[in-house]
Parts: sequence; structure tokens; C-alpha cells
Amino acid sequence: MKSISSYSLNELLEIKEMIENEKLRDQLYQEIKRRENNRTIDLEKYSSGRLPEFYEEYQEQCLRLLSELNYMDLRFLLDSGMFAAGNNYGGDFRFRTETKYKEKYQYSPHRSTIQGLDHYFVDHPEAIYYYEGLYNTLNYIKTSISTLLHSKGDIESKEELFLDFKEKKYLVTKNLKDISEQLFNLRNKVPDSRLCVGNQSLSRNIHKYGENITGPQDRFISSIAFGSTLEKLNDGNYEEAERLLFIPQCKMLKK
Repeated sequence: MKSISSYSLNELLEIKEMIENEKLRDQLYQEIKRRENNRTIDLEKYSSGRLPEFYEEYQEQCLRLLSELNYMDLRFLLDSGMFAAGNNYGGDFRFRTETKYKEKYQYSPHRSTIQGLDHYFVDHPEAIYYYEGLYNTLNYIKTSISTLLHSKGDIESKEELFLDFKEKKYLVTKNLKDISEQLFNLRNKVPDSRLCVGNQSLSRNIHKYGENITGPQDRFISSIAFGSTLEKLNDGNYEEAERLLFIPQCKMLKK
């Protein structure tokens, strides 16, 4: 620890003010606690490219299912790439990328498969930096599918991915405030983090009353329902939704 005599007069006066001002003193303690907590957080856990350790085992099956899913099956992915400005520095991914996605990959929301987006990031890894929110959403989907394959074995068609989707969506809607609060608290603990789906409306969802669900809330709910197992949702376990959180490398992204 530095000797008191080594501080300048201005620094000593600032310390004195913190000691004497209860509000400043509380802020100091809170900031110390926050930084201590941050030191224990594994930031690699929130990389946008993270996939479960067993992904390689199910990669072929996962990609096959991505080749069946289109953008209308998972509207939250499309929204993540088109409208979530805070996710994607370049704006709508279909038009703003250096290699125009819409032209090269013959984009159509009803006909284009999600596997095309995976191919895009493989072909153009430099785009990940500017479209990291979209990239994280894609890997969230891949994580969800490979987790389901890991727990249930082979899945023959995309329809099997949605067998209990309505029931899961009902549970997420019913517990939207609790789930949002858990994600909100996690986001506050992980510095510079954000959700790739529903980031801006997260705090509003905590205070959601009534049964009227907006379009963005519906897509947020759908993302959690798709990524979670029915068993965990029934148990009030929402840890799988935490995969929506990531720390963007591009610091220019809006919060």
C-alpha cells in the first residue's frame, strides 16, 4: 500500500470527501465489490463463438437440421440480423456487408436455410466482428440443437425440434419477469456484455404486467423457448437462456 505522504493534496482531498460523504462512500464500496466480482468471471464463457464441448460429435446432424430450417422458422434470428442495431455495427446484414449476403446467398426469408448463414461466416470470418450479435444468435441455435441431440439422440427432421415448443413458449411467457430479471442481473455482472436477442427491452420485461405481448417480446420469448429444454423450464431453471449473453469485440456497437 502506498504511504499517505505519497499522495498529492488533491488526491487526499478526494479521499477525505469519500470518507465523509456517505453516498460517495457507498459508491466506492459498490465499485470495489463489482470489480472483485468481475475478476472471478470467466470472460471466455461469454465469447460469441463458444459451442458446447460435445458439438463436434453432433456437428453433422446439427448442420443437416440447419439446412432444413428457414428464417421464418426462427424469426428471432432474422430480427437479430436486421433490426438489432446494437448487435451489428453495419446495420442490416443482408445489404451492408462487403460481400452482399442477399446477392451471393440468394436470400429469401421463406426459402433460404439458416445453413446459408453458417456458410457465410465460414466464408467471411472477417464479418463476425461487425455482425457479432447475429453470429452469437446463430451459435445459440447451434448450441440448442446440439444439446437436444446430446440428450435425446438422433432427430430426423426439423419438426421434431418443435414438438414441445408451444408448451415451452407458454412457460417462458408465464415466467417472463423472472427470466428477464435473471438475465438482467447476469448482464450487470458481466462487463460490456449484452443479449443478442431482446437486449434493449430486458429491463422493461422485468416490469411486464398483463397478457398483451408485443412482437419483439414474442420473438424474445421464442428464442428462450427454442433454446431451453421443457424439463428445465418446468423446474424454473433458465440457465440455457444465458447463452444469449455475449461480450462483443467491436466496442463501437451501441448499448
